[in-house]
Amino acid sequence: TPPYPRDEYQEIFVEVSSNMVDWSAKKLVLKKTPQPVITSITPDSGSVKGGLPLIISGENFFHESVIWCDFGPAGSTQARWLSTNKITCLTPSVTFPTDVLVSLRYEGSEKITDVNYPFMYYRDI
Repeated sequence: TPPYPRDEYQEIFVEVSSNMVDWSAKKLVLKKTPQPVITSITPDSGSVKGGLPLIISGENFFHESVIWCDFGPAGSTQARWLSTNKITCLTPSVTFPTDVLVSLRYEGSEKITDVNYPFMYYRDI
């Protein structure tokens, strides 16, 4: 793989051959996007009941596919893309107060953020 700058969006065209003579009729397009980065989560705590809207700020949030917010063992919720530096999602419910780490992922992939942000669930009084 040739080295490419980490923070640039690029389209890479690929042709395939099984014998180095005959090549695919269509070029495949691979899209290389910069690594999404979370810079903050607001708020950083909420009720065990869930359903709290979180605003996740950062960089390189692309609207190419479905984005999920992962809350560790608490589960995942689908995010709503607002801009390349802001998404929102609802917190899932949990059975007891706990701390979880929030990360992002695209549909069908593993975690896409290197840094996980803490979120604290508390019991309603």
